[in-house]
Amino acid sequence: MPIGALFFYIVVYLLGYYVCHVLNLLKVRPWIRNRYIAALIPVFLVGTVHAYYIISSPPPRSQDTSMGFALGYYIVMPIVVVTLGAFYAMWQDKTQHNNSDS
Repeated sequence: MPIGALFFYIVVYLLGYYVCHVLNLLKVRPWIRNRYIAALIPVFLVGTVHAYYIISSPPPRSQDTSMGFALGYYIVMPIVVVTLGAFYAMWQDKTQHNNSDS
């Protein structure tokens, strides 16, 4: 697992999450209802730009990797892990709110 790419996408997710949180604090009514899903939008946008960069640039001479491997290893896998983590956090938050209501 590429730890650097995973760490990068987690940071992008957390920045998106806290930007959504601050936007909700500035409004009287919540503007963004689901911060977990809204924070994934910058992750997908950065992933798209990152994928374009990988596709449009020539591969490094020192590494013997294909474009498909690089896309899957450095973009798709970290984005899938971040997305699964976001859904897990959303599920935990939902069950925590349901348990505190009863």
